[in-house]
Amino acid sequence: MRIDIVRSEDNAVLGRLRECLKQALDNQNKLSTWSEWLAGDPRIPSYIKRKKEHGLYINGIRVLSLKAGADVYDAAFLSRRIAELSAIPEPKGRRRLSYRFFTSVVPGIALIVLPKCAICGSAYMGLFEIIGLGVGRGLERPWLLPLMALMMMATVAAMAYRARERNGYGPVALAFVSSALMIAGKFSDSRAELYFGGGVLIGATAWNAIALHKLTAFQYQIKQGGVSLSHFLVKTLNVLQRKSTLK
Repeated sequence: MRIDIVRSEDNAVLGRLRECLKQALDNQNKLSTWSEWLAGDPRIPSYIKRKKEHGLYINGIRVLSLKAGADVYDAAFLSRRIAELSAIPEPKGRRRLSYRFFTSVVPGIALIVLPKCAICGSAYMGLFEIIGLGVGRGLERPWLLPLMALMMMATVAAMAYRARERNGYGPVALAFVSSALMIAGKFSDSRAELYFGGGVLIGATAWNAIALHKLTAFQYQIKQGGVSLSHFLVKTLNVLQRKSTLK
């Protein structure tokens, strides 16, 4: 069974919904796991058709709206809906890799292959003009540092956009450090720094692109400061044992 919440960043009813959903899943002896998505996120599974409509979805069917005052619900209501909709086959939908991965990593790769000397730069520009992509002549050394800095700023900016809604600013800081390493390696002829920085940048962009959408009741309760790891593990094992017995 797939449970998805499509929400805004600051939704007034979200806390109550999580509590009711956790209690309803406990009542049905199901693992307290669901996915949360920000409205309009391109990574929302394809089985959710209305990607900008806030609501709770069970197996792709919208159960209730998250607009304040739109639906009156409690744990008993959600428990009934979970029991009814769990019989429906699980929907299949792909979660697309964010385009931000590509917009972030391309400038870094371009930085690695960007020529450092003016002669090589002129050769590159001549090649671009031959294939119809003329971007000007005379790429000289004084322009390289500003151009590289601009490319890496584009990388960091693409990663920083709405970063707090995904995995925080850790990937952004890592990308900034890797960018500095790559620029230093480019101008000091240090291939080790250049390629190490490039590898770190690719890792940072992958970390940034893969959002941690799964939210368990244990993670939610840890945030509230009210559950122990041993309690959660024991409960999870009990649920899994119950499932294997039913099979």
